Amino acid sequence: MGLAETGTKYCAYVSADRESDSPRNSNSAPLRRTGVHQQRRRPTPRVVVVLFLGLLTVAAGTYFVVSSKSDKAQTDPHSTTTTSPPALVWQNPVIDADFPDPAIIRVDDRYVAFATNGPKGQIQVASSEDLAIWKVTGDALGSLPEWASDEPDLVWAPSVGRIGDNWLMFATFRHAASGRQCIGLLHSGAVEGPYIPASAEPFLCPVSQGGAIDPELFIDGEIPWLLWKVDGNCCGKPSLIRSQRLAEDGRSLIGEPVTILELDQDWERNPATQQSTIEGPAMARIDGRLVLLYSANGYAGPRYAVGQAICVEVSGPCSKTGAAPVLSTSWPTVGPGGAMLFKDSYNRDWIAYHAWTGDSVGYDAGGARAMHIAPVVLIGDRLIVLGPTTDPMSLEHDARVPTASGRP
Repeated sequence: MGLAETGTKYCAYVSADRESDSPRNSNSAPLRRTGVHQQRRRPTPRVVVVLFLGLLTVAAGTYFVVSSKSDKAQTDPHSTTTTSPPALVWQNPVIDADFPDPAIIRVDDRYVAFATNGPKGQIQVASSEDLAIWKVTGDALGSLPEWASDEPDLVWAPSVGRIGDNWLMFATFRHAASGRQCIGLLHSGAVEGPYIPASAEPFLCPVSQGGAIDPELFIDGEIPWLLWKVDGNCCGKPSLIRSQRLAEDGRSLIGEPVTILELDQDWERNPATQQSTIEGPAMARIDGRLVLLYSANGYAGPRYAVGQAICVEVSGPCSKTGAAPVLSTSWPTVGPGGAMLFKDSYNRDWIAYHAWTGDSVGYDAGGARAMHIAPVVLIGDRLIVLGPTTDPMSLEHDARVPTASGRP
């Protein structure tokens, strides 16, 4: 992949041993059909690199390609200096099975991830102690809402947060009466569930607009908000991203919804009209700025990618940054999307997203939307994603960006 410098010269060079030169998983059986979660040993890369802090521009957007020296100084056995925690070493995909629309939250000293329906259930749940090794534990859904269809592949995009003593989950279900996708509210006393419906009716169901999908529970300080996609592209209507404030307990809406994002960029459009869409909103504060992520284009193809905006308030206005996505296809990672932002135990910012692998793009081709992670930094108004990567990566406990193994 060619790289071009911008304005002030920032550069980085890397050198690394790779596990393999061949695309990963290219010969794997379709994971969605087998339902088998493949366990992998933690990779141990050797990387000798010089860090210069680099801002490099590529055709698909702007990326950091940066690294820090991974060789550790020998520790004096007689020293009283406290030993630093070991570096985090991971390799994408960190969940090498169908785990779409991942939503990661940190709970005490571990991480819990939720996902759209797949091999392990209608709302899949996984856990990890270090972000590198994950165990998909089963289904977080205790029961379907009364109003929802029982079709198992129509449960999508859960978002989970804690308000008071309760864990709340917003997720997408098929509204049986209308045939549209709508948002339901569920609750649980434990983070991993089981989650049961909080109401006999949909939480949000604008049937005349095409329905509502991809809820995002965002708590700004102590104020909860809900973001979602108006699913207009299902039926010849506009696809919109909206936000609305929630009551203090998160169980009802306050005021009126506000449209904060519309489809208006070339890369968001697809030759198939129904695949021209924006969806999957995710919001976080990074360095005091409100960062909004969204996915666009057809989810089952290589044009699917992640865009970004900066918002003044959760209710807008929001301005897209740049005319290209911040995360897009880079072989063998194809069609990244369903992204969200979270912080690790060192308060560093990360992105989680799903992607197809290699030639297995789409479920008809035996593909799976595996879960990937990557550190992010905000440079001005632009989110810089260290990814997609499939090589082993290493991040020191006190570093903000990891050792990079290079981009072909």
